[in-house]
Amino acid sequence: MKMKVVDRQGKYLSLAGSLIRNWDGLLNVVLLALDFAIIFSAEAPTIRPQSSSEMADYFMEHETIYGRIQFAMAFYTILDVLVVRFQAQKRAIHDLLAGSYVVTDQSLEAFRRMRGERVDVAL
Repeated sequence: MKMKVVDRQGKYLSLAGSLIRNWDGLLNVVLLALDFAIIFSAEAPTIRPQSSSEMADYFMEHETIYGRIQFAMAFYTILDVLVVRFQAQKRAIHDLLAGSYVVTDQSLEAFRRMRGERVDVAL
């Protein structure tokens, strides 16, 4: 079963819609790149924490806005999953923001036939 992401009219998302739908993933990639930049920079700690409590102490001492953004992204991800669980249409926050729907090939084909559109055999 193949899945497709479409808009309300059953058409593929525009570039703007795709960026809105995937903003959280794009931000996570940027945050990961910042992680690597910090790890390999001169500002990285010379003494590596040996235990989880030492690591927690280190991060508490060096908390930045960057760490708060990561926490907010983790919270958003959990909230995104919960919205799908309790929403009737089973759409995540990013789908609601972008106006997108995740559908199967068969349901998209049936939707297009219902609207009287020509349906290609190989979707």
